[in-house]
Amino acid sequence: MIDHSKKALLKDILLLFFFPVLFWASDCLFPWYFGNYHHPENRNYGIPLVMSIFLLEWLCVIYVMYILKVRNLKLTFIYYFNERRKTIIFIFIYTFVAFIIYLFAEFKLSIAMDHNRKIVQNVLGPETAPERLAWIALSFSAGFCEEFIYRGFGLATLISKGLNKWIALPLTSLAFVLIHGPGVIYNLPFFAFTFIFGFILGLLLLLFSL
Repeated sequence: MIDHSKKALLKDILLLFFFPVLFWASDCLFPWYFGNYHHPENRNYGIPLVMSIFLLEWLCVIYVMYILKVRNLKLTFIYYFNERRKTIIFIFIYTFVAFIIYLFAEFKLSIAMDHNRKIVQNVLGPETAPERLAWIALSFSAGFCEEFIYRGFGLATLISKGLNKWIALPLTSLAFVLIHGPGVIYNLPFFAFTFIFGFILGLLLLLFSL
């Protein structure tokens, strides 16, 4: 049963922004985040960092599934899974996002700057077979988890509680941006690109849900 009260709506909005807070907190708790920032040339931090993100994303998905169960809602509540056409769209978007993430890791993350502004090899840029396998796993994981949580569950739950879709869409897009870490706040081009990207994906979903 869906609770349409304003209190229930606020709780779901806070829930969507709790997930980015969880990821931000991990930046403070896990040593490999600091290691990657201060020693980008040290490849010992790469796989632990990537796999910790992988695990956190799936913990968020499991929690969303738990919420659906507590509310006696089926998976079809999520927009992507209530029609075959939208499930196909989900698979397409998920694969596309995974491909973009992996290309970003392969080419954009291949270099970084040290404290003397010298170009060094970035720990996040995959070089070895294990590093590439870790990034492939994260790429497909992120493609699924982020679509499932923010476009699938996020839009569905906010709109089902009476929030206007044109308010729900930017809210879920903002939460989607913030899950990419605190550094996104200081990188305006990346912030804008990620927000617009998430907004367009959500808009496409809503258009196909009409």
